[in-house]
Amino acid sequence: MWKDEGCIVFNGPDEQFLSGLAAGAIGGIGGTYAVMPELYLKIYELYGKGEMETARQIQNEACRIIYKMCTAKGNLYAVQKAIIRLQGGPDAGSVRLPMPPWPTETHPSCGKRQG
Repeated sequence: MWKDEGCIVFNGPDEQFLSGLAAGAIGGIGGTYAVMPELYLKIYELYGKGEMETARQIQNEACRIIYKMCTAKGNLYAVQKAIIRLQGGPDAGSVRLPMPPWPTETHPSCGKRQG
């Protein structure tokens, strides 16, 4: 729909990545993509192949992880930075003010994939 009008549209809500693609978006811009890039890349690949049911199942798994991240204490961006660090990624420090940093008494499930 948007492609026909000469526009390029990216999907925003991470929880709706697959729906955005189905509505005509060509990709996504998401805050949680760095925490689980393999899931979003797989959704994109499966969408391109027309394997919507499998893509939907993976989108649901990404949503479950996002909802679990939201149960952690602290700001979601601080939680994401901590998870990336725990996964062996770069230490990008904490979030900037006025956002609160991730507390030292962290949520026990952050950094671990539930499976």
